[in-house]
Amino acid sequence: MSESLKLLIGKAELDTAISRMAARLKEDYPGPLTCLCVLKGALYFFSDLTRLMGDQVTIGMLTTKSYDGTRSTGFKADLSSCPDLKGKDVLVIEDIVDTGHSMTRLLPLLQEQQPRSLKVCVLIDKKARREVDYTPDYSCFTFDDPFVVGYGFDYDERYRNLPEIYELSFT
Repeated sequence: MSESLKLLIGKAELDTAISRMAARLKEDYPGPLTCLCVLKGALYFFSDLTRLMGDQVTIGMLTTKSYDGTRSTGFKADLSSCPDLKGKDVLVIEDIVDTGHSMTRLLPLLQEQQPRSLKVCVLIDKKARREVDYTPDYSCFTFDDPFVVGYGFDYDERYRNLPEIYELSFT
């Protein structure tokens, strides 16, 4: 079986969407904001987005895992690198919402820390694949169902470092 890549979102389109999102978030959060990066997939999106959001942003990291290749495997979270969230406005920055299961499992864990507010910003919202009732608060792009790689998205830890987003298909 061979793999092929088809460009879905080029660098210029990514940069424009992320700049617009940063401007919107700066309007919605003029004061301090704690941004949490969901590693590894959101790393590039998180870095580019938070650099455009000004000096009121503090950052934290957390990891989740729910896929092996293209197959969902269940949810695991590591919040050990997550800062104290009590009383803070918190924005979770994620690469993609697909089935919705990861967010519906992660957000209650974060709510236990009693943030003042808790919202989610994703690069890609795949509404067509949703299995639970969940909608992210902010999203840059909406797709139906292509399996995407590049700009943080991976297939078995490969393709993450590509500067654009591609559809991965198998022939």
